[in-house]
Amino acid sequence: GNNKEKIKIFVKEKEKAYSLDEDIHMDFGSLKKDLMKTRYTQKSSLNGAMFCLFSQKKVLDLDGGEEINLGDAISDLNKKENHHIFPLSKFRGKKMVNSIMNICFLSKKVNNFISDKEPLKYFSKYQSLDHFKDAMKSLYIPLDAKSGIWNNNFEAFLKSRTDVVISEIEKLTGMKSNIEEDIENDGQKLIRKFEVKLRDFIDTKMTTVYGTYWWKQAPGGVKKEAKEEFERKKRKDPLFKDSEYTSRWGRNWLNLTNLDHLRQIITAHWTRAFKDSFRGSPEKFSHSFDYIRNLRNFYSHDDNEEPEEGFKDSAMGALKTFNRILKFSD
Repeated sequence: GNNKEKIKIFVKEKEKAYSLDEDIHMDFGSLKKDLMKTRYTQKSSLNGAMFCLFSQKKVLDLDGGEEINLGDAISDLNKKENHHIFPLSKFRGKKMVNSIMNICFLSKKVNNFISDKEPLKYFSKYQSLDHFKDAMKSLYIPLDAKSGIWNNNFEAFLKSRTDVVISEIEKLTGMKSNIEEDIENDGQKLIRKFEVKLRDFIDTKMTTVYGTYWWKQAPGGVKKEAKEEFERKKRKDPLFKDSEYTSRWGRNWLNLTNLDHLRQIITAHWTRAFKDSFRGSPEKFSHSFDYIRNLRNFYSHDDNEEPEEGFKDSAMGALKTFNRILKFSD
């Protein structure tokens, strides 16, 4: 209801801040950094969004499983050391120990028991209770082996919990796409879908501005390399049809281009054909686009490895940004 609308307003404000105008996009990596860096005592829209997020469902007490009165919890929120998942006294030297991602709502009984204990010690006490998983889920605290709570790894916990919170925000606001699942299942397939949709998009935009035979307006280097690819295919494939490259002049030639060629076409015709769709400058567009191009190259050469987290997060964010325009992942 009302809280969901507040979260949607927050996300829309963030989308404006993270547009290509600012050289940042509304993505997994950027929002993750904001959430982790925001202190729980700050007056900010992020803190407000977090409270709204908790208000969407019942927050359950770790000890008895009863619903926690959020009004009482909020009134206590600014008291020293209250609600730190990783206690301030033990992790004071850790960067971002006062992050809102290290805060949760607890009953006074649980808070008194926890005191300055480390997560492994106090979560282990509650782990055998029937309601434990539901309570942790209501607090947006991950339970898996990589969550950081079972080995007191603060940095791992901060990242893991932030992922859970972002996923919930995306679901509530309708931002959630299948990109994460698609890229885990078959990253190459997702990139191929992106390429097809981007070629269709370029053809539509260029045809609108220059007409069906817009290919002659493509950058010289792009046309030269596409022509070379055309000749290679013609030599190798006896069934290759020359006519396909005159009947639908622009779109079919795009099939002979790579991602960098597509970037060059967009930036060369930025003002007339693409600025209204992507916003910002061609340089900033290229910066975001490069994340996807590099991810494509990674999947082409490293089939048995996963990309590093930071690199993958940036590429994921760029894919989400382009997906809102191209709709290549439902």
